[in-house]
Amino acid sequence: MPVNRGFSHEVKRMYQQRCETDWMRTSPELPRTPGYHDLKLALTLAGEVVELPVTLHLPATSKHAPLVTVLHYGGPPTGYYGRGLLEQLVVPAWQALNAVFVAPVSRGGEWQTTANMTAIRRLLAVVEAHYATAPHARYLVGYSLGAIGCWHWLMAADAPFTAVVPIAGQIPDALTSFTIPTYALHSHADRLFPSGPIQTKLAALRAAHCPLAYRILDEIDHFNVGGYRPALQAVLPWLPGAEAG
Repeated sequence: MPVNRGFSHEVKRMYQQRCETDWMRTSPELPRTPGYHDLKLALTLAGEVVELPVTLHLPATSKHAPLVTVLHYGGPPTGYYGRGLLEQLVVPAWQALNAVFVAPVSRGGEWQTTANMTAIRRLLAVVEAHYATAPHARYLVGYSLGAIGCWHWLMAADAPFTAVVPIAGQIPDALTSFTIPTYALHSHADRLFPSGPIQTKLAALRAAHCPLAYRILDEIDHFNVGGYRPALQAVLPWLPGAEAG
């Protein structure tokens, strides 16, 4: 089964060179100490230098560590808005992964806009180059609005992820096939996105031979973000490349 492994060598080299230059000109040194760090990362997007608010969570050793990108849920994206999802769910569930976690803040709403998808590509190139993370272990996790963004990344050309984990988010009608391994989590108790249509769409994607696993849970409301922690932790053995991260 074909698997999209992310950036080609030439694209990766181009992004890393450009992003490293942008970073050195406009930003302080990225942190190295373990734990949470809130910072504004300067990136050149569409010819303009913008400051992207980002929360990092670093392991004791970042070299060859997996790289996990986390897309936050909806709401006014103010401050370091992605930190809440890291603290409530993703870092506690995947602490054993010893990964570099990066949670950017959406640039004006939906994650699937060109501006946001370009920012994420540039962000990943900077983080991967600085921390020397594992190129075979790039994971994307999103919740609600972030999960919708995850599904859209599966339709993107040359998406830079080894695996994708959308949680509690609507699946776009336009998505009919993909090649990146994906594990979806949802709940029958979700009041915002009812599970029936989502379960039907998941079954159709699997029938179309997409590399998809999924689990529909009981009694977890859409706004009970932390309630997904045990289920997300259970995804760890499934992650491709994680054993070498």
